[in-house]
Amino acid sequence: MKKIDRNDYASILRIRKSDSIPYIYDVEIENPSRLKKYHSFECHLLLYPYSRQVNSKDFNFAPFEEYITDIQSNQKSAYISIQNSFAKVFGVLVGFVITLVFYLLKPDDLFSVQSIISVIGAYLVGKEIWDDIENYLITTTQKWKIRFKENHYTFRLERNSTLSLYTNYAKKQRYGKTALLPEKIDFVQNSNSQSLKMLFVKNDLKELSDSSTHIFSIHLNPDCMDKFESDGFFLGLKLCYNTRKSWFTRAVEVFQSTDNGVHGCMDKKGEFIPGKLFFRYSIHIGRLIFYRTKEMKPEPSIIEFDFLSKK
Repeated sequence: MKKIDRNDYASILRIRKSDSIPYIYDVEIENPSRLKKYHSFECHLLLYPYSRQVNSKDFNFAPFEEYITDIQSNQKSAYISIQNSFAKVFGVLVGFVITLVFYLLKPDDLFSVQSIISVIGAYLVGKEIWDDIENYLITTTQKWKIRFKENHYTFRLERNSTLSLYTNYAKKQRYGKTALLPEKIDFVQNSNSQSLKMLFVKNDLKELSDSSTHIFSIHLNPDCMDKFESDGFFLGLKLCYNTRKSWFTRAVEVFQSTDNGVHGCMDKKGEFIPGKLFFRYSIHIGRLIFYRTKEMKPEPSIIEFDFLSKK
C-alpha cells in the first residue's frame, strides 16, 4: 500500500465568496502544481443545504450546468456525450462468435446471405443486451473486493485548438486567474441537493503554475444567501489521485465531509466522525477495481471556506 503525501491533499480546495458579487462562491484548487505528478485527478462534490427554504433550484454549479443544459437541448457545447464503447465491443464479440460457429460447422455458408444477416443480427443484439449485463455486473460485485465499476462520467470536453485558446484566455480575464476545465464531468440535480463529478488529466495539470486555479462557481439565489449561510449545509467531497503504471492504475481516494463547517468523514454506519479523513487504496484495470485496503485517521482538512468561521 503506497501512502499519499499529506501535502498533496491538505487544504487543496478553497471556496471563496466573491467580494463584488456576494451570491457567487468560487471554488479553486490551491497550489495546483502539487498535482503534476499524477496521471489524473478527480473531484466529486455533493452540496446539500440544511435550510428548508433553500432547494436545488436555488443554486447551480457553473460553468458546468449550462454546458450540460446546452447538450440536453441539442445545442453545441464545450462538452459532448460519452458513448458506451463497451456495448459496441460486446456486439462485435458476439458477432465474431457467430461467425466462428459458421466457419466451424458450415464453412460453405460463411458468406451466404443467411450467415451475414445472422452476424449483423448478433452484433445488434449484443449491443442491446450489454446494458443489462453491465447493470448485473455492477450490482452483483458492489460489495466484493474486486468490482466492476459504473461509468462516473457522462460528458467529455471537446477540444478545438483555436477556440480552446480563445476560451482559456477569456476565462483568465473573467476570473482574474487561470481557469481549469475538467476533461470529463457528470452532473446530477436532485430535489434538495446537487452533485458534480470532475476528472482532470495530466496534460492540463502539468501546465498549472499559478498559486491557485478556478475550477467552477456556485451561483446562489440572492434571496436565499442569508439562510444558506446561517442554517449551514452538508458538503461531501471525494478526491482521487491516479497514477498509471503500464497496464494498470493505482488510485488513492480521500474522503471528507463538512457538516455545517465542521470537517470530518462518514463511517460505514453513516455516522459523521469529526476531525478525520477516510482513505481508500485501489488498483484499476479498465473498469475492474481491486480495493486493496482502507483506513480512517486524523488529518488536516482538505477544503477551506473563506466565508465561514473555522470550527
